[in-house]
Amino acid sequence: MSAARKETIIVEPERRETRIIREAWTEVVRAAYASTFVQEMKESANTFGVFAGYRHQFSNKAVVGVEANYARTNSVRTSFERESHRFDLKTASIEAQLGYAHARFLPYIAAGYVKNSGDDGWLAAAGVDYALTDNVLLGVKYTRHDYDNLQGWKATNDTISARVGWKF
Repeated sequence: MSAARKETIIVEPERRETRIIREAWTEVVRAAYASTFVQEMKESANTFGVFAGYRHQFSNKAVVGVEANYARTNSVRTSFERESHRFDLKTASIEAQLGYAHARFLPYIAAGYVKNSGDDGWLAAAGVDYALTDNVLLGVKYTRHDYDNLQGWKATNDTISARVGWKF
């Protein structure tokens, strides 16, 4: 590490005195902060949707599947530096799933493709389903959507969903 010393001279006009202020720096890091600025929006909204899919369980209890989703989020409005933006989130996605069945529980992970009002992205998810009966499934799922260009913005969308499914 290099040490730097900075001296600042302040002249106070009414007293006509000169004062020297000395600051010792152990590291010089100010340049790194000036070059990066990230603006972040955090909004919450309700989402409603439907999903359909197919899963296959192997004899070793591994489960693979595919799922299609459609969801609509209430309109999210926000403003950045005097500009107002509206995000209508109508999301369609397809994902591949991989899980492991344990008794009536199925924890799984997923990855896939997402399309939102003409903008493409990818998704990653993790969830757990519980077979309430032989036909009714209850589940909780966390999904992260990532867009390089969502209505002109680089954006991520995190969703936690409570799910009810019917097994045919």
